[in-house]
Amino acid sequence: MKYWNMTVQWWLANYIYRRAPFKARILRIGWTMLVSAYWHGIHPGYYLSFLTIPLCLAAEGAMDVGLRKRLGVTGCRLYDWVHWFFKMRAYDYMCMGFVLLTYQDTLAFWRLMHYYIHSLALGLFCWVIPSHCCGVRLAPPEPPASPAACWLNPRRQSPRLGRQPLLLSSARS
Repeated sequence: MKYWNMTVQWWLANYIYRRAPFKARILRIGWTMLVSAYWHGIHPGYYLSFLTIPLCLAAEGAMDVGLRKRLGVTGCRLYDWVHWFFKMRAYDYMCMGFVLLTYQDTLAFWRLMHYYIHSLALGLFCWVIPSHCCGVRLAPPEPPASPAACWLNPRRQSPRLGRQPLLLSSARS
């Protein structure tokens, strides 16, 4: 069972996404999610859940391009944690379509939640894309931080200070 989703994802990527009749990435993702919803069954909750994914991915991509690349190491770590937290809440929110199955029940639940994932995704997308495209700076530019610089290598090379020691107390007197 562990490898089941990996096989399905491979099939979707190779036979649906790459052969989609669209050039735009977000349309290819939408097409793939539509096929995946059909593969799961005919319940409207599957379609509502899977077709929310392209919106969330568009907002995530906009945030990465428009905001994350402008952050330093500390900002990058905070951004990654907040991003992870909201991604988990988005999974919770979208999975209700799988639990409730019907169109009315899924939308009633999302209405009770004030459509917060849809609203947040649209809001972030609409806030970041115009500011990124129009050259408006959201934060003062700092050296860009890659994911590896944030999490994997605490002794990363600093452009200003050279190699930073892992522990300050380990320096010999």
